Amino acid sequence: METQQIAVADIDDARSLELSPREALDNETVERYMLTLDELPPIDVWDVEGEASLLVADGLHRLRAAKRNKAETIAAVMHAGTMTEFMESAILANLLHGRAWTRAEKRNCIDAWLKIHTDRTNQWIADDLRVSQNTVADRRESLETDLQIEELEVVIGQGLDNGPAMAGNPGQAQAQTLDTDRQTLQADLDKARQRERELLEERDWLRRELTATREALGNLAKALPPAPAEPDRRSWWKRLLGR
Repeated sequence: METQQIAVADIDDARSLELSPREALDNETVERYMLTLDELPPIDVWDVEGEASLLVADGLHRLRAAKRNKAETIAAVMHAGTMTEFMESAILANLLHGRAWTRAEKRNCIDAWLKIHTDRTNQWIADDLRVSQNTVADRRESLETDLQIEELEVVIGQGLDNGPAMAGNPGQAQAQTLDTDRQTLQADLDKARQRERELLEERDWLRRELTATREALGNLAKALPPAPAEPDRRSWWKRLLGR
């Protein structure tokens, strides 16, 4: 999408942070961005249905840096959609880059994703968010206990925990691809280990051959008569060769 300059005053960073899984902004990151703001990629700004101001899905630290620099505008990519679409974008964007999640932020992220995609399997959500299936299962149980999400008897997704697989599920395809990659890597590793054993055997054989050659040369040197002085060397070679 096309990058444009958006008025900083039109963006509600407080509301954006309230909706974000982030607990707070990191001051060191903001200060670092203040020095390189023009070199950073544009932020993702959303015009969300029902919201009075624009919201930031990706780039809260950059927006805060722009405000501290007294900038009137900031480079941004504009989107429009529902609150669900905005939340999905905000969560996924921060998974791919930016400051690493804290434990609390990761929990917030999983909770928000479960509320959006309650009907997905734990494995599917785990693949989406790059966390373990057990972590998702624990958060699902906690949200169900607190009545924040509905407890479902059937969920859709990969068919790897408690629900039937849905045709065309990208999570399932990703899992199958990863499984194939693991099998290929394991086969390559087995071949490499076999080749390593063969090379070690060849090395040992060469060492034995080298030792035997050295011993043969040593015995040959002992069997040879001592070399005469320089004037008699030609006759010495003739006698040695039987000529």
